[in-house]
Amino acid sequence: MKKFALFMLMILVVAAGLAITQPVSVSAWGGTLEVGLEKPYQTIQAAVDDARPGDTILVYEGYYEESVLVTTNNLKIIAKDGVTVYSPNGGTAAFTVYADRVTIRGFDKLTGKMDCVPGIQFEGSYNIFADNIIDPGSCPGVNALVCRDNDGGSNFNRIENNTIVHADLGIVMTSVNSDALNIGNIIRNNTINNISQTGIVVENGLGFNVSGNTIPGSITGHCITVIADNNTPQGHHRITNNVVLHCAEYGIALWADNATTLSRNRIAKNEVSFSTRGINLYADPDAMVSRNLIQDNTVYHNYNGVYLESGADNNLILENLVETNHDMGIVIRGDNNMVAKNNALSNASDGINVDGNNNTIISNTALDNDVWDLADWGLHNTWLFNDYETASWE
Repeated sequence: MKKFALFMLMILVVAAGLAITQPVSVSAWGGTLEVGLEKPYQTIQAAVDDARPGDTILVYEGYYEESVLVTTNNLKIIAKDGVTVYSPNGGTAAFTVYADRVTIRGFDKLTGKMDCVPGIQFEGSYNIFADNIIDPGSCPGVNALVCRDNDGGSNFNRIENNTIVHADLGIVMTSVNSDALNIGNIIRNNTINNISQTGIVVENGLGFNVSGNTIPGSITGHCITVIADNNTPQGHHRITNNVVLHCAEYGIALWADNATTLSRNRIAKNEVSFSTRGINLYADPDAMVSRNLIQDNTVYHNYNGVYLESGADNNLILENLVETNHDMGIVIRGDNNMVAKNNALSNASDGINVDGNNNTIISNTALDNDVWDLADWGLHNTWLFNDYETASWE
């Protein structure tokens, strides 16, 4: 009897071990679905429709004429070499995503076959759109990669390492309703070129990271614009290490409309040139652009370098190199700002021009500017420890 009991115990142990080590079927969780010629799926949409959360869809070389709709969470859609997705006539985007934790990576071209449509449009959170080439065509009104979320809540997405060309707007993330914000999204290391309006638009958001993007030229509007206009306080964005060239209007702009406050943003370590205004801060009469930091940027060969319009108050302009601009280097039209430790050199008009009130201008170097190195046309401004040769009051 004891031997029989020991034998049964050994069987139970082995059975338990087999249950633990038995591999899980790939169709149950984390499976791989293949799309392409002589693959189980001939279209991306068919694979997406069959996929379960956690699955990976591999898309092999070819041209796919379809508009793919993704509504399943936690999918990876990965292109192998040489994959193009054409949205057909009357289609929507090449990919439309209404889900969370979706990855779309590595597509050689996302475009519209005849109609001009986005490469990717989405609403959702924790998505990754990376390493794609998006070329929707030079069509009025078309956006390349866009999130237009009516009620906010498209949060913590990553848009990175994409190449975007030939669109009206390049990358757009906006929340259009009152009191709604998108939060914590990352837009980094993208290359954006030949855009007819604006390269990157962030509208009504909180805590975005816009960094390492290259916008080399042929932008007929703004390169990077942050807009606040839904009456909800917002900001805390980081706009850093971008290279912004040849924008017909503003290189980097903060823009507050209505009664909205846009504050505590950091614009730092960017290279901005060949724009009408390199870095521009603007506020409507009822709005505020305040407590922002503009630091350690290189701003050159623009019409004006750094420009704070009336209503841009209580900001810090620190340690920037602003040189060889075609009009003025640093222009302050707002009040109670601090301009400190900047180099304003060889600008075609004034180096530092202040027309606002109660600003502090301290420890700057302003030399070799063609009109005044320092110019004060406001009231109660304080000038301390600046290195200059000419000033409007002397």
